[in-house]
Amino acid sequence: MDSLMLPVTLLVVQHTGRTSCFTPSTCASLTRAIQRFHMGQCGWLDIGYNFLVGGDGSVLVGRGWKLQGAHTSPWNSMSIGVGLMGNFIGSPSPTEAQRLALELLASQGVLEGALRDDYQVVGACQLKDTDSPGTVGMRWLRTVDHWSNYTTQAARCSAAVKQNERLENGYFDCNSHPNQSNKQCKIAT
Repeated sequence: MDSLMLPVTLLVVQHTGRTSCFTPSTCASLTRAIQRFHMGQCGWLDIGYNFLVGGDGSVLVGRGWKLQGAHTSPWNSMSIGVGLMGNFIGSPSPTEAQRLALELLASQGVLEGALRDDYQVVGACQLKDTDSPGTVGMRWLRTVDHWSNYTTQAARCSAAVKQNERLENGYFDCNSHPNQSNKQCKIAT
């Protein structure tokens, strides 16, 4: 496994696509199952994520701060990958405990010199063709400290989130539109 050139700028968030966990023992067991899948089915040397965050807020170490993950190719060499335990394509959304743990984990990464002070949090679907962290997960992620609207995959990820927001309140965040910045746009209905 390759070492990361630290500090990195991106904290890439995904969902594990499985059920969530709400106790330390269940989260540890689920992490081992994901590790077996990544090593057995994907042929990776270890679990792909640098860290995982359970529904109870427990943080489990995958590859840690120093090793390159296998989570969001080709962005692995310049990012830390965090897997939120659960499937957030639909309900439920990640828990408040997951938010607090993710933000504390990022703060720890800054303190340890693994993340830059001006790090950016993005969903995997902003960088590659994937549904992760899911429509509900992506909407939740937009409220996390340091979330960035940077994207290389706007149609895959942003469109789904915007469609959900359109259904709820008729507005969407248009920061990613080249002619708009930091405001809400009304969608004609």
